[in-house]
Amino acid sequence: MALLEVANLVKHFPVKKGVFSRTVGHVRAVDDVTFRIEEGKTLGLVGESGCGKTTVGRALLRLIEPTSGVVRFRGEEVTGLAGDRLRAMRRHMQIIFQDPYSSLNPRMTVGAIVEEGMKIHGLGNREERIAKVRGLLRDVGLMEEHINRYPHEFSGGQRQRIGIARALAVEPQFIVCDEAVSALDVSIQAQVVNLLMDMKRRRGLSYLFISHDLSVVEHISDDVAVMYLGEIVETAPKEEMFRNPLHPYTQALLSAGPQPDPTHKKNRIILSGDVPSPVNPPSGCRFHPRCPKAMPECQHMSPPAFDMGDGHVVRCLLYDPKVSAPHRTPPADIPASGQLYPGAAQQAAKKAHVPGPLESRLPSKEVMDKAVRVIFGQEPGEEKPDLSLDGPPTTESPTPVILHPPENLPKPEGKSLFDEEPEEPPPGPGEEPPKAPKDWGG
Repeated sequence: MALLEVANLVKHFPVKKGVFSRTVGHVRAVDDVTFRIEEGKTLGLVGESGCGKTTVGRALLRLIEPTSGVVRFRGEEVTGLAGDRLRAMRRHMQIIFQDPYSSLNPRMTVGAIVEEGMKIHGLGNREERIAKVRGLLRDVGLMEEHINRYPHEFSGGQRQRIGIARALAVEPQFIVCDEAVSALDVSIQAQVVNLLMDMKRRRGLSYLFISHDLSVVEHISDDVAVMYLGEIVETAPKEEMFRNPLHPYTQALLSAGPQPDPTHKKNRIILSGDVPSPVNPPSGCRFHPRCPKAMPECQHMSPPAFDMGDGHVVRCLLYDPKVSAPHRTPPADIPASGQLYPGAAQQAAKKAHVPGPLESRLPSKEVMDKAVRVIFGQEPGEEKPDLSLDGPPTTESPTPVILHPPENLPKPEGKSLFDEEPEEPPPGPGEEPPKAPKDWGG
């Protein structure tokens, strides 16, 4: 039996407007999410920002109330609990928050923060709780004398260790790690991840590890679930997911990861467009506006979950033989280069010519054709007369043609312009005008 089972979990946030705060829509943060976590295992939940990962983690613990769906912990339904039964269940289900700065009360000492959960659940007396707090601080890499200090006296990594100690204080069986290492430096990330893995091994814990960092997810997780716009699109064991991703969105995510080998050339898949709004998600498959393998059926058919074997489940119509069989042959205008085929939206955008802002100001084709007829005296597209010389081309230099004026033209009376003497140029600046020559005659 699985430690945690989630079936058809839904969380919609109302959108209200107006003076009377009327509900005009819903933010579909989580929509029909289903998964399970085995005892002593870690499920890594990855996806873009805003896809609903944190909402899933908080809905499991009922920090926010789910709209619908079923959450079972050790066979007992969590969504129907209340009062003392819910408080007792929360002792076994804890959370490590993303921000180590705002998740700790600045007015409480470290000892009071870690001890608070034990006091609420009535675990031990005062001396036993203090001794346990000191032991937890040692386990997470802090010193016992830190018990009387305040959160502002610690670094980010130390504060996250305090948060881990607080989650471990009530001896839980399941912990939601909500971006537990995203706010830390890389070196501190490695220390915290190793600490979580060590606690998992020593205490038999199970994790829901929410993160953007695929390398950290690959290191700490046993299974991986990929989430997009409120839905889980692919789930598989870690080795299978990173070796053979099936969903186009998973392929794009893995292609964006850094490659440690500089000689290895990676085929980066760049998705077009932005993530649609969860207030008005696309019909059919929610990934089809950005999918490079989209088919016409993806626009109106919601893909079911297809079991590909060995725990690999994918929600994509590419793996439905009835839908994908007619589209297996690529169109003639797409070269078979082994790359992902362009989607239907991209192909339609290429074929439909949309004029730009400058092109829309130009005259229409009819106006330009009329201008050609008026200016050049010919119809648009009419062949121009051949002005080349007759005869085959030759490499000899052409004989120059000398034009002589006709001989029978009448001569003008008197002197011509060529017979007149040119006038002397005027004197330049600073020069004296030429004097008339002396008359030497007798």
